[in-house]
Amino acid sequence: MSATLKQLRAFVAVARSGNLSSASAQLHITQAALSIAIRNLEEQLGGALFTRENRQMQLTPEGQHFLRQSEQLLLNWDRTFDNAREQFSLHQGNLSIAAMPSFAQNQLPALLQAFHSDHPNINFVVQDIVMERTLEAVAAGTAEVGITFRPDDLRGMEFRPLFTDRFVAIVPATHPLEKRTKVEWQHIAGQPFVAMNRGSAVRRWTEQAAGARQLRHVCEAGQLSTIGELVAKRLGISVVPNLCREQMELLGLRCIPVAEPVIEKSVGIVARQFSALSSAAAAFTRLIEHRLGS
Repeated sequence: MSATLKQLRAFVAVARSGNLSSASAQLHITQAALSIAIRNLEEQLGGALFTRENRQMQLTPEGQHFLRQSEQLLLNWDRTFDNAREQFSLHQGNLSIAAMPSFAQNQLPALLQAFHSDHPNINFVVQDIVMERTLEAVAAGTAEVGITFRPDDLRGMEFRPLFTDRFVAIVPATHPLEKRTKVEWQHIAGQPFVAMNRGSAVRRWTEQAAGARQLRHVCEAGQLSTIGELVAKRLGISVVPNLCREQMELLGLRCIPVAEPVIEKSVGIVARQFSALSSAAAAFTRLIEHRLGS
């Protein structure tokens, strides 16, 4: 049987005061109960911690060694307990977030600002990475929560939808399609196309929507921001999430709705299924759902 915290605190109190009377008053227990706690502890250890003379209790050499270790153990426990209590009360802690760049750049900063205003002692680690790597980060535990499009395969993930994003075509200024209020896929297929990298969900969804129409890929990139830069340099046109609209318009691009079949995808929070979130992560997801939930 292991010693209990109560026994360790009793031992330390008696060792510091040198008698049962002062220690029992400090611990708010009777001298009899305190004496029993010390004797039980000595029995578990297999030897005497004190010599008892004229109601005074002096530490044995073994007791002196055990006192140093006990004080360190109690100090570590108190620190651990206080840290956990602070984390539960959101007075301190860390929050790791992974988010696809289109969300990280356009939506996440305002959400973090609001959360930081309420919980200034929570530290953030933000990974702005593509959808596939966001899912990998959450699965591996390097990010506690992720924000991304709903994946085709959840693979042990829990997904909480926030809103639906509809993809748009992006074309440079003075492009022949610029004045259109809606772009047909046949028009998109007739133009040089800047694509997301092969194997990405955005690439797959775009090609599925294009159907039998073959997109004329002239180049591909791994980041939507890079695709925007390439379109701005007039290498071609592309289709991207509407989440990127502000970013694309800053590059001077025109964002135009795409005709049927449209690409509509749910944006939401991903976390590992059956895993409890930390207090910080749970509070942050509540804030996101309150602000963005449909």
